[in-house]
Amino acid sequence: MIELVLGLDPGIKNTGYAFACKHRRDLSITERMVRFGVIRTNSKWGDTERIIFICERLEEEVVSIQEVDYEVVRIVVEHQTLFNRRSKFRTKIDSTIKVQGAIIGWSASRSIEIITPTPIQWESRVMKGYKSDRKGHLNKLFRRKFSKPLVDHVTDAMGLALYGCWV
Repeated sequence: MIELVLGLDPGIKNTGYAFACKHRRDLSITERMVRFGVIRTNSKWGDTERIIFICERLEEEVVSIQEVDYEVVRIVVEHQTLFNRRSKFRTKIDSTIKVQGAIIGWSASRSIEIITPTPIQWESRVMKGYKSDRKGHLNKLFRRKFSKPLVDHVTDAMGLALYGCWV
C-alpha cells in the first residue's frame, strides 16, 4: 500500500486538494502528485450546506483513491488566522475557519494524522532557496508541468501536500 499525504487549502467557496506520495523520494516534486483538484460550492447555499458538501466530497475522494491501493496517512491543512478584525474580509476568514474546523473533525473521525502549518512554515520549507515571491514560483512550477490551468487553491494544496511529505 502506498502512503499518501492529502494537502488541503480550505475555503468556503473553493477548497483545493492534492494527494502526494509520501515515501517516493526518487520522484520529482510534480511526479509525486497523484491526484488534485478543487471542490467548488454553490454560492446560494449557506455555510452549513457548503461545509457538509466539502466534507462529503473529501470523503468521496479519499474512498476512491483508497480503492487504487493508496492509504491517506496525513492531512495538511493551512492554518487560518483572523489577523485583522476590521477587515472587510472578516466574514470570509470566519467561514474559512469553520471549514478548517470541519476538516479537522472529519480527519479525526477517520483517525488520520493532521497538521496545520502557517503559510510561512510550509512555503519556506517547500520553496527553500526562493527568497521572494515563493507562491508565484510555486504556481509557475505546477502550471508549467500540468497541461490544465490550476487555481491558487490547488497549487497551495499541492505545496501543503509536499510539506506533509517532508515533515
